[in-house]
This record gives sequence, structure tokens and C-alpha cells, in this order.
Amino acid sequence: MPKTENRSAHFGGGILLGISSFLAAVGTPISVWATSDISVAETIFPTVWDLVQSLLQFLFILVMVAFLSVSLIQKGMRGIFPLCFWFAGASAVRCIGSLMIGSLMTADAFNADPFLENLLYGALDMLFDFLLFAAVFVAAYLLILRKSTVKNRNLLLPPASLTRPFTALHGTVLLSVALLSLVRLVGRVRYDVFFGTPQNTSDLLWMVFFYAADLATVAIGYFLVLIFIRRICNREKGVKTDELPL
Repeated sequence: MPKTENRSAHFGGGILLGISSFLAAVGTPISVWATSDISVAETIFPTVWDLVQSLLQFLFILVMVAFLSVSLIQKGMRGIFPLCFWFAGASAVRCIGSLMIGSLMTADAFNADPFLENLLYGALDMLFDFLLFAAVFVAAYLLILRKSTVKNRNLLLPPASLTRPFTALHGTVLLSVALLSLVRLVGRVRYDVFFGTPQNTSDLLWMVFFYAADLATVAIGYFLVLIFIRRICNREKGVKTDELPL
């Protein structure tokens, strides 16, 4: 029976859990402090810290895309199960754990209604993570798994170039980060519609910056994921890839 151990998936899962743990255990307390302390809330720090957390959440998804792509190419569909479990745990820490820590700090944990409401929001965030995971999987399946033999898939790693030739792996990565950028744009539009137009020049500049950043995430995310995949492959150099049936 072929070996199904996927060391890349476990390594990637550890990175995902590390990012989510930092967001929950460090990011959330700092956010609560920055918004509750009047002397800090009126400065630029809360906005900057929100940006830092957004970048870490963006990195969380990029790491998932990179390791999911590598696992699918190397191991086939059965090889992604370890990453699925790691991703589920990391998502629970990031989504539910962060809200629970925030509830404890604001004493909402001792009030049933806010606590349950936060738990529901956390579950919805986890659902969104899984939908994004599923979307990346579908993209990889359609572009890589469905049309390629195991031998041809192995030729995709490591990517010879970040741009040329444009292979099925490049297409999967581009489609995944484009979907992520689209989701971020839709969420930002909803946010701006809910809170109304900018009140001053500073608000307008920040709004333009965030929209531009969301658009730039397509190019930035594309290149970062491919760089991550190269690093993963270099880390595994000398390790024979198992050829598992789909």
C-alpha cells in the first residue's frame, strides 16, 4: 500500500495554526485595548493595527493556497486530508477563539446573549473559510487534477518561473487570489455603504488606500504563493513524491 504521509501538509498546518494563534492571543487583546482606551482610540494606531491584522489574515489564506496546491499535486485528493484538519483547527482558533477572547476581555462572556452572538459570528467566519478552501480545491481540481496524469502533475513542481510558462499551477494560484481579492472588495463595498461616505479628507485617503490595496492583492498574492510553493519544494528536495491514484 502506498504511503500517504504528507509532511508538507503538517508543516503548512503548523504555520496556519501559528498565524491564527497570534491573531487570537495577541491581535485580539491589542485591538480591544486600542479601541477601549480613549487616549489610543483617537490616534492612528487602531487603524494601523487593523491593517496589520488584515495582512496576517491575508497571509493565512495565501499559506493555505500554497500548501493545498502542493498537496494536491503531490498526493492527489487523499493527500489533502491532514491539511483539512489543520485548517479547521486554525480557522476555529482564528474565528471563534478571537471572539471568545474579546468577549472575556469585555465581560460579554458572562452575558449569555453577546456570548452566543459572538459564537454565531465565529461559526459564520469559519464557514466562510471553508467555502474559500473549497473554492481553491475546485479550482485546483478543474485545472490540475482532472486533466493531468500523476507524472504530468509532478512536472509542475517547482514552478520554473513566476510568470512563464503559464501552467495549470499558475492558473490555479491566479484564480484563487483573484477570488480572495473579489471577496475583500465586496466586503469593503458593503462596509462603506453601511457607514456612509467619508467625513473628511483623511477618511477618503484611507478608503482609496484600502481599495487600491485590495486590487493589488491579486498581483501580490499571486507572486507570494508561487514563491511559497518554491520554498516548499526546496524544503522537500530529495524527498520522493508518492504517486497516489486520485
